[in-house]
Amino acid sequence: MSVNSKIEFKSPIALLIERFIQEKRTCGYKYNEVPRILECLDNFLCCTKLNQIALPEHLALQWLERKSGEQTSTHQRRVVVVRQLAQMMVRLGYPAYIVPGCFGTSRSYTFSPYIFTREEIGKLIRAADQIKPSPHSPIRQLIIPEIIRLLYACGFRLSEVLNLRVGDVDLKEGVITIRDDKFNKDRLVPPALDIVERLKVYNERLKK
Repeated sequence: MSVNSKIEFKSPIALLIERFIQEKRTCGYKYNEVPRILECLDNFLCCTKLNQIALPEHLALQWLERKSGEQTSTHQRRVVVVRQLAQMMVRLGYPAYIVPGCFGTSRSYTFSPYIFTREEIGKLIRAADQIKPSPHSPIRQLIIPEIIRLLYACGFRLSEVLNLRVGDVDLKEGVITIRDDKFNKDRLVPPALDIVERLKVYNERLKK
């Protein structure tokens, strides 16, 4: 079975792997990297004597052994994926070993968001406005100030701004389209009028 044109699952739990990916995507997760992780699991199971729709403890633990040089975050990602797959299998009535939540090496840090003050945002914008052109990037002084303002004024993720194309920005109507957002749907964002006016000026300067 396959979830896209590049991956074909062949182990006894192939159908369940595909169902797991489809369930996650239906919930709005893009799940672009996870199929590759599950492909490795599937290939591993194909090389074992597993002949039933199950995920035995010894096989799950064997595949989840931390590899030499494997980063903690990468190992934990594999653990989480296998745990969630096993939970789905048990929910559907199939035998599967659910890895304990404390399994593996935990990350040595916890994420703590930083909230910028208005003064700090002002300094950041002023610094962006003072950027000079570079031989390696002759228009960076035009691009970076607008990126900073879009991130701040519209609440975009950095990837959303960097993935914008000319056709995604309607300067006449004052609407920006974010493509393939959550649930693989487009999202329309109306920036403040002063941002729209800046983008019009930016657009004209790029045409010169």
